[in-house]
Amino acid sequence: MTGIAYTGLFFDALRRSDDELLQALTVAPILFALTVPLALRIARKDGDRTLASIVLAGAALKLLMGYVQFKVAYGYYHGHTDAEQYNTVAKTLAAPFRRLDFSTNIGSLIGTGAAKYITGIVYAIFGTSRVTGFMVFGWLSFLGLLALARAFRTGVPNGDSRRYLIAVLFLPSLLYWPSIIGKDAPMMLGIGLAAYGIACLFRTRSGGLLPLAGGLAIILVIRPHVALIMFVGLVFAVLVRKAPARNFAAPVFRILGVVALIALGLFLMSRSASYLDQNLKTTSGSITDQLDATQQRTSDVEAGSSFSPVVVRTPIDIPLAFVTVMFRPFPFEAKNIASLMTATEGMLMLGLLVLSRRRLRSIPRMIRNTPYVAFSIGYLFAFTIAFSRFANFGILARQRAQALPFLLVFIALPRFQDLVAESAPASEVVEAAPEPAPSTRSAMTGTRRRNRRPPVEAPARAAVSSGGTFAPPARSAR
Repeated sequence: MTGIAYTGLFFDALRRSDDELLQALTVAPILFALTVPLALRIARKDGDRTLASIVLAGAALKLLMGYVQFKVAYGYYHGHTDAEQYNTVAKTLAAPFRRLDFSTNIGSLIGTGAAKYITGIVYAIFGTSRVTGFMVFGWLSFLGLLALARAFRTGVPNGDSRRYLIAVLFLPSLLYWPSIIGKDAPMMLGIGLAAYGIACLFRTRSGGLLPLAGGLAIILVIRPHVALIMFVGLVFAVLVRKAPARNFAAPVFRILGVVALIALGLFLMSRSASYLDQNLKTTSGSITDQLDATQQRTSDVEAGSSFSPVVVRTPIDIPLAFVTVMFRPFPFEAKNIASLMTATEGMLMLGLLVLSRRRLRSIPRMIRNTPYVAFSIGYLFAFTIAFSRFANFGILARQRAQALPFLLVFIALPRFQDLVAESAPASEVVEAAPEPAPSTRSAMTGTRRRNRRPPVEAPARAAVSSGGTFAPPARSAR
């Protein structure tokens, strides 16, 4: 299907002499070819050839979704989007970036400035076609989703990694929202790299330090508050994790780990506060005041999509806030086609969770033995608190794409009965042979008695002759 769409777009671009589309259709096969080795390596490592087809299908669909996002941004919204702002600045940055001149001043490099720089780098490498930019950003978000799939495979080795891969690559929100020029695509890449690094560290693999550092660096320059959310998930996983086997160095490493987490947490809090203060123009440095400003700002964006949010002020508010952040709007709250599609996906997610109830039963058993599951719970908990103040369904649907990969973790956990069977001792797993019925037992006993051989008597010391005298027994011939 994707090949047919590519062919149709190619001939349409030739007919209309659309240079932007022709340039994008030249770059798309290159991006797809770069994906092939990744797909083959995943299939070979997991021992499942069909995974390569799934990964390549996800890559092709992501590239196609980049073109769809372009048509929506410039066809439906007529260019009145953030993507046009990044496109305009990036065209001026592309030429000096090709000369390795990065001295152009565009203001702060945190948040919007970082997105402008990333777009400029993309234009410097692949050209200044807007369609190409959308496809490249879609491909970057695809790499982030692929990293999240590998994080699940590493962090939950007994989970259904194939099920998770399909869900994370083909969920409509994850296909659509990050496939646009802007912050969402590099954020998805950063979240994926950081999650993979955390999963590797939980499995005591030192190779996770590099992707974790790279992912956090990307997140910190775009949306530092999301790095703080990841930190909360990490702390929660460390706190509930089952203590490893004790040795003489365990207390020392535990103290060092706590100190490192405290230092990282203080750094992320300061970065998040300064970022929110800069973007929301609040006079107070309090994160609570900045979140209140977020609520007011998001409620004024689009009147047709605004609603009264469920703000988390006490633990009692968390369940309803979680439903609001992750699943609303409901179908009866939809006021246009876009919100109706979002509501349909929300119902789809609820249906998947209901159908996965046997997998959800595994959470209490896995939360201490599988730290990545605890990390996902902590991330969702912090994300719910932070984004519960968003008062606009359109913005919320776009932002929740940063949390959906961690919600999908729970539909791919091992089934409860399989988890119990894995943890049971071998003596309990092997079933004893059933006892025979009484009639069968008596019949078998009688058969054994009839088939029992007579005992062998010891040879007599002397044999009685016909004359009544004793005679010695005959010797056997040798």
